[in-house]
Amino acid sequence: MLNVVDVQLLCSGGVDSTVCAALLHKALREDQVIAVHIDNGFMRKDESQKVEESLGKLGLKLKSKISQGVTFLEGIFWWLVLTMSNW
Repeated sequence: MLNVVDVQLLCSGGVDSTVCAALLHKALREDQVIAVHIDNGFMRKDESQKVEESLGKLGLKLKSKISQGVTFLEGIFWWLVLTMSNW
């Protein structure tokens, strides 16, 4: 007998993760699919909201929407500073 556990899915909003989310939603119970979206600061304007809306149309709710734009941008800034200082 198959022991089914919860599945965590990182949803970028692209075709691959959206199709995967739709298939998981059909195959598993709603409470077994844990959909997460991370706004990394490089998303287009309102794109994170559109990701949430498109998943909602499939009947899937995001369990967590994480906004990490500042963290990503700070990391890139310091990487550039360190890279340029080594030249």
